[in-house]
Amino acid sequence: MRVGEGFVDYETLVARSSGVCGSILPDPRQSIACIPEILDESLSGSDAHSAAIVLGVDGLSWESARELGADVVHPLTAVFPSTSVAAWITATSGLDVADHGIVGPVCQHPSIPPGRVWNMFRGRHYGFDDDWQRDGVPTTHILGPWPTIFARLSGRGVVSRVHLGDISTMPGAWTDALVRGATHVIQPRYRWSVIRDAPALIASTTIAEVDDSLRRSVGRPTLIWIHVNLDEHVHYSGYDSSFRTALQSISRAARRWADAGSEVLLHSDHGQTRTTCSNRLAQAWAQVESPVFCESPAGGAGRVRWLYTRPGAAAEVRAILADVDAPGLIVGSRDDLIGILGPVAEVLPDSDAIVLATEREFPLVDRVYRFEHGSLTKSEMVVPLALWHR
Repeated sequence: MRVGEGFVDYETLVARSSGVCGSILPDPRQSIACIPEILDESLSGSDAHSAAIVLGVDGLSWESARELGADVVHPLTAVFPSTSVAAWITATSGLDVADHGIVGPVCQHPSIPPGRVWNMFRGRHYGFDDDWQRDGVPTTHILGPWPTIFARLSGRGVVSRVHLGDISTMPGAWTDALVRGATHVIQPRYRWSVIRDAPALIASTTIAEVDDSLRRSVGRPTLIWIHVNLDEHVHYSGYDSSFRTALQSISRAARRWADAGSEVLLHSDHGQTRTTCSNRLAQAWAQVESPVFCESPAGGAGRVRWLYTRPGAAAEVRAILADVDAPGLIVGSRDDLIGILGPVAEVLPDSDAIVLATEREFPLVDRVYRFEHGSLTKSEMVVPLALWHR
């Protein structure tokens, strides 16, 4: 697997991708959009007993990649917004956000009633009444269908065994689009509601599931892809010792799989950065995200969110948020953000009130979170691509 041919090192990538306000922009030559081509090449001309293993570790930052112990680790840029819902589609399809159009897990959609937003992960829509409903959400073809690495390999007779992990708790159009073309879509052995904040159990489950797929893959080229959700733990606890221990366990297993003849690749969707939300900012956000000013609850997620303001309300909404004077908080319309950040902001919806974090302060969806992602800082945007050679 000729991973990294033509890639630059971390310092060069950061310098090449730097934008205004300390931002790191997606790099078309070295981003997670390259993953499908790397996998396609790795399984081209493979012998009948070969396997490639992809560990998709959710929330793994470049800084925490020191724990990997891989043969080589390259830096990649994530997508913007640096959210899982956008990044994993890019990583399995190779499409940029501008092409697949998924900018956040929560948004308005033509298929759902006015005054409500659709949560892609939950497959439901809700309004200010907080009444979550499935009715009116078509089950197919809301998203895509787009070509995926699984469909591409299937056309060449390569088996794809996709282990959903925590994605199994998110049935619906987004998951269908993510794994389209996979030969086998495998449900996890354990309930993720139980192990989601237990890195050691996540690591042991991951290793056991890959071992099982390796036993089942003998005889033909196989791609084993598994989602490893350490993201939720990082939200609450950061990159702590239990996170590092779990990553070391996965790294040791990767070394074992490579020594036994498999190519092993690990990459992330985004990193995370420490984030806070002051009482004053939380109160201002609660004031503006209301039926008084907005047609529906806000869209977006993490450290970039947008409001669906009522006609004539946008200027007052922006003024209320700007009056908080939160350090590094950008508040403006889509056109304003394009003027500040450049073309990278063109993927955002046509909202008159968008908020984006460039420092720690942000109106968090969950104020218990200590770390978040979604914006353009280095910690969120630069992720590892690790390889263990066979």
